[in-house]
Amino acid sequence: MIYAKSLNSKTMEFNDVIVFKFNRDYEVKERIKAEISELHDNYWLLKNTEVINNIGEIVLKDEIKLGTSITKNQIKEGFSSPESLSLWNLVPFIKMFENAGFSAKKHKYHLYKLLCFPFLLASMSLLGASFNLNNFKRKKSSYNIIVGIMSGFFIFYITKIISALSISGKMPLLFGSMLPILLPFFLGIVLIIHADEK
Repeated sequence: MIYAKSLNSKTMEFNDVIVFKFNRDYEVKERIKAEISELHDNYWLLKNTEVINNIGEIVLKDEIKLGTSITKNQIKEGFSSPESLSLWNLVPFIKMFENAGFSAKKHKYHLYKLLCFPFLLASMSLLGASFNLNNFKRKKSSYNIIVGIMSGFFIFYITKIISALSISGKMPLLFGSMLPILLPFFLGIVLIIHADEK
């Protein structure tokens, strides 16, 4: 696992780097501090390093090479927004990113949202139809139109709050991507039942 305070995107140079090495039981085996880390083909080059083992012994080294399968393009894509990646590239990118020790919550959530998008459109259509049911009985209903617009804004802001909660880990990602579908769906069903009772 690699942590860095800053990154120069042009030279792919990381500053104030800390590398954690784990054993098979996920216990920290070794910690490496470095002033600079450069990404080369198939390895990280750590400069001015301080290696600390699990008993606290410190060894100073000028350079350390750490093998990696990550490329510069993959890191650049990782720092770009999930919306900039195509649906077909998201699944392999998420796997690669997680194997590298990075968090791919934003990318996962974006993938789930893309998969749920047709159902969101269907539930919003159902909600829109439920607001127009009374218009067939009563020719003019500006009240229904205002309530419909307000409901749309309410669902939009609720979706943004759910998105923030999901990405921060307060809510499961899959549930967070399905909740914006369920809200308009059940609201539309309730309004249709209410219109039928009238």
